[in-house]
Amino acid sequence: MEEKRRKTAASICEWMDAAVFAVVVCVVIFTLFVKVFTVQGQSMEPTYYEGDRVVALLAVLDIDQGDVIVTDDNNGLSEPLIKRVIATEFQKVEMDTSNGAIYVDGKLFDTPVGTTMSNLKGDISYPFYVPEGYVFAVGDNREVSLDCRYERCGFIDMRSIVGKVIFTG
Repeated sequence: MEEKRRKTAASICEWMDAAVFAVVVCVVIFTLFVKVFTVQGQSMEPTYYEGDRVVALLAVLDIDQGDVIVTDDNNGLSEPLIKRVIATEFQKVEMDTSNGAIYVDGKLFDTPVGTTMSNLKGDISYPFYVPEGYVFAVGDNREVSLDCRYERCGFIDMRSIVGKVIFTG
């Protein structure tokens, strides 16, 4: 009977050790490598809806066209922005204001299925080149998105990019 209690206690200790280790690993991962953000507003519909949670990989050095990024307090806006990168540094951006199509380096930017192609060009002038160290990003729902098409937001400094969205939960 005593031997059975010892084995049970040892088994419980092993499970507790494993649980503590798993919690520590999760804390380290969610502190150093990833962060969960909550989508606010409708600017990324239909890709993400208000209240959706997204997981972003932190400290990403390679941001590519089409990536969805999270930025911190970009140019004085108080909340993190979740936007899709349309163009990276040195790329030329043009917009056909008759149909809202965005061209990057002369090629039509393929928008995700279901996104709105609004002719709202914002208050910036086209064409332009994205400056070094910046990206041009917009919301998938361009009719309601405050993004790089507006001087208030401006280009997104790559240093203000918190992470790249890798998962939606």
